[in-house]
Amino acid sequence: EGGYGWLFPKEGSTNLGIGCQFVRNRKNINTALKKIYMDFKKKVFLMNFFDLSGSTARLSPPVEASLTSGLIPASGMLKKTVSGSFILAGDAAGLTNPITGAGMYNAVASSKIISDIAIKALKNSDMDLLMDIENEYLYTFGQSLQRAVSKREELMNKWPGGDGRDTYSESDFNTLISRCWVSFKDYWKS
Repeated sequence: EGGYGWLFPKEGSTNLGIGCQFVRNRKNINTALKKIYMDFKKKVFLMNFFDLSGSTARLSPPVEASLTSGLIPASGMLKKTVSGSFILAGDAAGLTNPITGAGMYNAVASSKIISDIAIKALKNSDMDLLMDIENEYLYTFGQSLQRAVSKREELMNKWPGGDGRDTYSESDFNTLISRCWVSFKDYWKS
């Protein structure tokens, strides 16, 4: 498994969460996710952390909490996203970034693409124009998502335990992350 966690202090509350890749224990995925989340929450609670203003952020002690969870598609854009007047957008079309799990921008952008082309199809009484949506998706998201898919494959294949090795040197790990995470220059190199 690999993943990441986040903490976003907000006024009066804190958004704390995890994102992870599951390879094992699919049968008890909810129990496993809850345990990972609670362990992460315990570690964060024990840390002395501060928000940007310098005042101590508030995080309640680790207790059972209602959790929201879901699957995020991480295999890239689907080959077929339009069938007649049935059109997929956002996560349903596989437009979520396979590295970060981010999908809000692509969901909104794909909805805009759909609405623009649907209006044109209706004005021209030509529903075949809806097929242009797939081409527009490829133009808008294709290159970025394909890079993310290949970087995810590299990351998952070289992650500790993914290639038969249980551990990596710090240097190997840093190189892997700098090649496979969007905020590093090496991610954007061919």
